[in-house]
Amino acid sequence: EAFGNAKTIRNHNSSRFGKWIKVTFSRVSNKISGAKFVNFMLEKTRVIHHQEHERNYHIFYQLCLDEELSASLGLEPAKKYRYLNQCKELYPKSIDDREEFAVVRKALNEMEISADFQMSIFKIVAGILNMGQLRFKDEDKGGNVIGSKVVDDSWLKVAADFFGVGDDDFKTAITHRIIQAGKEKTQKPLTAEQAQDAAD
Repeated sequence: EAFGNAKTIRNHNSSRFGKWIKVTFSRVSNKISGAKFVNFMLEKTRVIHHQEHERNYHIFYQLCLDEELSASLGLEPAKKYRYLNQCKELYPKSIDDREEFAVVRKALNEMEISADFQMSIFKIVAGILNMGQLRFKDEDKGGNVIGSKVVDDSWLKVAADFFGVGDDDFKTAITHRIIQAGKEKTQKPLTAEQAQDAAD
């Protein structure tokens, strides 16, 4: 739930993804013989924007509150992150993020997910938060916009490190798009507005 649920106006633990339940029946007895749950359609837009009385996914706030993990990941308090500080109340009384995160950690351990793999998951979450801090500006040549660049490379470097990619490759990926014509691929620079859309 920490990765797919969020506080909304109506519900402080609302699932923001679809669930498909496939029920199978026995041909002999016509009774239920099994069921399969499939999660799909995560509400991705919530990561970058939510209403002021709602929150992003619980995991972001939980990670920022965990002193040991947030220190090892170099995370700032939740109020510093653009993806998190859009709400009026970062930590409502109705949600105990510390306790809920302890449940998340316990569940990951009980599923025998290794400490290294858990850290990889938390690095991706931290990378998303850092990516949300990226801002872009147009590169201008003779009064014409010829591309864009990242305003503050420090956020980019941290996010790239969390995602396990090189700084330059990451920068190119979010400031350019690839156009393929037949077998030939070319890179086209994005404007600052386009790069912000791509990053978000």
